[in-house]
Order: sequence, then C-alpha cells, then structure tokens
Amino acid sequence: MIENGYDEIVKLTGNSTKIYYSKGYNITEEIIKNDTYLIKEATRVAKISDLVILFLGTPESYDEEDHDRENIDLPANQVELLKEIAKVQKNIIVILSNGSPVTISPWYKYATSILEAWLTGQGSGGAIADVLFGIVNPSGKLPSTFPIQLSDNPTYLDYVDSENNLEYKEGIFVGYRYYDKKNMEVEFPFGFGLSYTTFCYSDLTLSKDVLKDNYTLEVNLKIKNTGVYFGKEVVQLYVGNSLGNVPRPIKELKTFTKVSLHPGEEKKVRFRLHKRDFSYYDVMIKDWVVKSGTFQILVGKSSRDICLMENISVQSPYIPKIKYTRDTFIGDFLLHPNAKTFVESLLKDAAQSITTDEKAQKQIIGYLKNIPISKLLVINKGSFTKGMLDELLELVT
Repeated sequence: MIENGYDEIVKLTGNSTKIYYSKGYNITEEIIKNDTYLIKEATRVAKISDLVILFLGTPESYDEEDHDRENIDLPANQVELLKEIAKVQKNIIVILSNGSPVTISPWYKYATSILEAWLTGQGSGGAIADVLFGIVNPSGKLPSTFPIQLSDNPTYLDYVDSENNLEYKEGIFVGYRYYDKKNMEVEFPFGFGLSYTTFCYSDLTLSKDVLKDNYTLEVNLKIKNTGVYFGKEVVQLYVGNSLGNVPRPIKELKTFTKVSLHPGEEKKVRFRLHKRDFSYYDVMIKDWVVKSGTFQILVGKSSRDICLMENISVQSPYIPKIKYTRDTFIGDFLLHPNAKTFVESLLKDAAQSITTDEKAQKQIIGYLKNIPISKLLVINKGSFTKGMLDELLELVT
C-alpha cells in the first residue's frame, strides 16, 4: 500500500484540525498549460488556511536514467504556484521530492521551511507526516551540494556534444571538493541538515602528534545535545592538506557516525584513521601513497560548518617520483638530492638580485618555488643558462 502525505496528516490530526486539499498543478507537460484554474483554486484554499504544506518536486520525466537533464530547475508551473500562494499566505512549508539537487534561489524566500524528502518509497507519506509533527526529529544530511545555479556545477561546460560524447574533465574535483577548491558560495553544502534540537562539539584530541607509516590515529571528541528535544547528529570527519604541487581537494570526508542524544546528554565520539585516509593516487607509480607533511583533522556538521580542528604531522618514507622538465616547479627540484644544493643557490642569487632585505628575500624564495624552473633563465640574468638547465635536467633524470 502506498501512503500519501494528505492521508497520513489527517490520521495524525484527527477531527481536531480541518485539513483542506487542492491539486495545485499538473505534472504532465501536455496539460501544464491548463494550470491557471488549479493555481487559482489552490490560492483560494491557502488564503483561508493557517498554513500551507506544499508538495513540490521533479516529474518522472526529469529523473529518468536514459538521458541527462538540461537544467536543474523545478517545473515553472510549480514555482508559479508557490509565488501565487505566497501572496496570500506567509506560512508555507515546502516538501521536495526530487532525484538530484534543484535550484532553490528563485523561490526559497517564499517558503518558511523546506523539507527535502528525495524520491522516497511507499511509506513516504507517514515518514513526512512524522517529521512535520515532531514525532520524529529529522537527522538526515545532504549527500550532494545544492549549487546556487546550474552554471556553478563543475560539469556545466562539458555537456554531451553533438556526437553524443561526454568527457569527465572534473577529475577528483567533484561535488563539495570542487566548490571548496573554487571557494564558491553554494545554496546548501554537502553534509548539511537541520534538527529540532541543537548540538555542541568540543574537546577534540588526537592520540599522536606525529603519525608514522602504517600507524593508526585515534581521534576523540565530545558532542552534547544542547536543545530540548531528543535528536540524532551525524558527526563528519574530514582530512585536509595542501601538500606540494599534487592537485588535491581542500578537504575530504573520511568517516562519519550518527550519535543519538537526549536533551542535555553528552557522549564521546571516537574515530580511527589509517594510512589510506591520508593517501592520494600517484599516477607515476600507479598506487596509493602518503606524502610527508602537515594534515588537518576537521570535524563538523557539514563540509562548510567545521566545528573543531587539529593538525597532525605525517612522516612517510615515500619519495615522490617526478617527471622533470623545463616546466617542472622549482620546489620539486628541491626534493631531489642531486639538485637541492644547486637550486637553493639559484634561488638565493635570484632573491638577492631583487632586494637586500633578508625578510623580503625569504618571501621571494617562497614564491619562486611555485614557478617553472625555466623562468630562472630570465630572473637570474645570465648566471643560469640554458646549457646549465639541460645539465640539471640530465642530472635529475
């Protein structure tokens, strides 16, 4: 038996509350043009009501698996319905049923609150009613980022071409990893979700200050229900780093857990991280590797709401294998034992040729590490020649 929201709400309220129903819109494209009467009738019902529970979402044709969508908007007739109802009723709860993120910015200001239900099963009506009436405290978190507009999406420029080809050019920067790297504002971030209660995170501790190869890191923290309702919170742990010249996300979700808490209750949360949680895929050796350096342990409520952070120093025996060319960054040459001393002297000469201020020289050297080695041919004004560069490349290869 398939439940629907109206029947389940009526069951919960009984005879104590008058529940009206109005269809509001059509979902078949061929008859959407006939929505004028439906919108008018729904507006009339909304005007005589204390609040409106408005079910919106994407029709079946929007979320089929045999084609890609050309936009992420709700159907225009649904948005029009919401706007018209908002003219006569300010208390509007929107229930969304959709298979993927949709743009919310054109209409969210008309809604008092939004409940994301996704594409639920046959028991969805009862589940939604339980959340609306506080029988169940919502604790879900978004598995996807909601962008402000379609053009913000990392795949926007790579839609299927005229020959039905699709290239996946975003690489590892998918979802929140892309939006973080671009420092881009979003509508709702990955991992976001509200509750009828509130939670406080505290006392983040790490079992080690330095993590060596094949060791396990234990991460401990406390979480407390600071509200007045029983609730569940999904505690999310991300690992962040900015090591060297290997393209890496700002942070990556590594583990999470859901914690149940009564009002005022506090619990300890424990995570364990292993070597793989700090690794990346080295395309040169075709394996997962860990690079030495400082990583950030980040714990929060979503990818954009980090509550606690600690640093951990990771020591790894791995030495990156770099394909050295004229365009390789100077900093990578410093990693090679055969080049380190010579390149350090080149950097020192370059910095001294620009300024006599020692503090400024250090800043200049830091900048020069992130430019191709060939640029020193110009910067060093003849003290570093093309022949010397060729000899250096032969030395490191």
